[in-house]
Amino acid sequence: MKSLFFTFWQHQAILDAKKARNRGGVVRPPSDAELDGEADDTPRIRDLSLSGIVYHKKDDWVIWLNGKRVTPNAVPKEVLDLKVFSDYIEVKWMDDFSNKIFPVRLRPHQRFNLDARIYL
Repeated sequence: MKSLFFTFWQHQAILDAKKARNRGGVVRPPSDAELDGEADDTPRIRDLSLSGIVYHKKDDWVIWLNGKRVTPNAVPKEVLDLKVFSDYIEVKWMDDFSNKIFPVRLRPHQRFNLDARIYL
């Protein structure tokens, strides 16, 4: 039998399917669109990082989340809820890879790893 090589994300999907089956869960085969999307070998950003906060008042602030400028009128699609304070933010982040919502509190220059669920 020839050797098989999987990307990190494909290997994680196999492990997740095994775990779901062991717990008595229902496992569905991936769709063609999902398979095409996972064929990309470039790793996705799996960290949520806050570079800085400029806070004036409740509706007048700017933050830099994952290296992008975020304002009250320009919020990324992954953000379901965002509260900005003078020294920290509270965000509910929808992770497309795991299909989970992560409620996270971040201070400037802090990162949260979505895979390990730890602050860095």
